[in-house]
Amino acid sequence: RVQFHAAQGDDVWLLAPDTALAAADASGAFRQWLAETPSVRFDTAAGPVYWLPGDAMLDILPQLDELGLDAFADRDQLANQWVVWADAMRQNKQWREAKKGYLRAAELDPDDRAVRMRVVRRLLSMRLTDAALQLVFASLEKSPDDPGWLRLLADAYVIQQKFDMAVEPLTKAYLLNPERADALIGIAVGIGRNGNPELALKILEKAENLITDKNKLKDIQTLKEEFSAQIP
Repeated sequence: RVQFHAAQGDDVWLLAPDTALAAADASGAFRQWLAETPSVRFDTAAGPVYWLPGDAMLDILPQLDELGLDAFADRDQLANQWVVWADAMRQNKQWREAKKGYLRAAELDPDDRAVRMRVVRRLLSMRLTDAALQLVFASLEKSPDDPGWLRLLADAYVIQQKFDMAVEPLTKAYLLNPERADALIGIAVGIGRNGNPELALKILEKAENLITDKNKLKDIQTLKEEFSAQIP
């Protein structure tokens, strides 16, 4: 079995027994890439171990996909590498490839909450709400009372300007975790922009008394001005 493990930041340790590597890499393309990539090899009882700079994995991830991912990596480590790869694609404005990478990361390790949340946040930042919502709904089926997923569900609805639909998950998230009082801001947005600015102002007043973050307090003030202007 071939595995790699992230260590010391983004560096990668690749455990590559010769027999396993040869069986998975029939064309020899990966072994050629490994030979040409700057690395340090250690011989161990389990097989050769290669140290690789983390950015080297960005060049090989799509090829690993073609060769068969299970043969080359632990899924949790590979999922994180796909997020890094997708981030690089997004930075280069290669939006289609970035989306592909994020969805691949989520697919590889469906039980890794942290990875899936990172993926959903990235998708939402790209306004890919439909793809993000599929992941959110699947996660909420497993953990319906997870405040983090409820908040991300509301974030997606807000991006879609479905403010009324954002109120319920945000309210539930707040009741489950009242220490995160900033959820009240989202609740106020959902209610105020759905035709009830008076109630929204009351909720914002409560949030203002509970929140100390200066940026969030500025957001509250801006929203109070918006909803006050709607009241005759």
